Amino acid sequence: MKILWCFNGVVNSGYWVASKNYILAMEKAGLDVVLRIVNGQTTELTELKHLTDKSESGCDVLIIHGLPISFQFDGRFKKCIGLFAWETDRICSSWVKSCNQMDEIWVINQQQRQACVDSGVIRPIRVVPHTEDINKFLQKYKSENPIIKKIKSNNNFKFYSIGEFIKRKNYGALLKAWHLEFDPTESVELIIKTSKEGINNEDCLNEFLRLNHDIKVGLKLYGNNLSIYKDPLVITERFNDNDLNAFHQVCNCFVQPSYGEAWSLPSYSSLGFLKTPIVTACTGYLDYISSSNGYLVECRAEPVFGVLDTFPDIYSGRENWWSVDIDDLRKKMRLAYQRKINMNNEAFVTLSKFSYEVVGSLIKKYLEA
Repeated sequence: MKILWCFNGVVNSGYWVASKNYILAMEKAGLDVVLRIVNGQTTELTELKHLTDKSESGCDVLIIHGLPISFQFDGRFKKCIGLFAWETDRICSSWVKSCNQMDEIWVINQQQRQACVDSGVIRPIRVVPHTEDINKFLQKYKSENPIIKKIKSNNNFKFYSIGEFIKRKNYGALLKAWHLEFDPTESVELIIKTSKEGINNEDCLNEFLRLNHDIKVGLKLYGNNLSIYKDPLVITERFNDNDLNAFHQVCNCFVQPSYGEAWSLPSYSSLGFLKTPIVTACTGYLDYISSSNGYLVECRAEPVFGVLDTFPDIYSGRENWWSVDIDDLRKKMRLAYQRKINMNNEAFVTLSKFSYEVVGSLIKKYLEA
């Protein structure tokens, strides 16, 4: 068996990180993989470059990793598989059609599998969770980045979040909970590492600060004196892998009240670094976070609203996602701050379920079925 893995996305995106880890897991399992990047970007491939140089001759399995709009059945292969991530309770009809032309569909978590079934996907659906090299969580990371040095020197308890500055991440709920729950005099900080596709770091920072300003005005906690509020530290510059790992290690508790996540690589990494994630009790989070290794925030399903920066037939009001209960988010943040300990009872037991070895063996079993 020889596998042609076609990545249809942006190199260095979350999709790319997931794709790279899947391929490394497959190599661990002894699978013969050829990599092609559909959009032609081949920069920064490092350890995967040898796979882009390999010939496609003899490939008998095709795996396309990207949005279903990129799925195409190819009769030259014995098996054509489409792999994608999704976060709401439905997928659109055009995606259902694309999925149903493949031999199999691979998804990231159990909830996404149900969303595909409920939407009309009739092909076999297999759950293939994200994977990482769990050995990275056993190392200490030193960084010369002045931002990380400054954060490390601050002895306050540090909540932190990592993610794109998009509607689905629900930063508004996080800012409301932060300003409502913690008095400006308390020894606690909120640090947000974010970015936004299509705009530079400064513009992204200014957009986020405007959101924070509007929430402070709307809350009216201190009348018109907005200077009393304790503002979050917002970081928009790009970190390399070492700095990102060091960032996890110098903070105390990860928080991400997203409307839904297929997996959330930052949340998973925070678990690996024993940072007791606080996340919405929904979607992919539920496949690796529980009350024994983090905090699940109560939520309710509601129609998707306000996602205007994507294709017109996805993230519409025909789908539901999950909105956190801000009072419960406040409660969980307060508990984490009061305890000031990492609930790591089962963290590494959980991580071992998603190692390269385990996920690679799972992929091999599915391919040989």
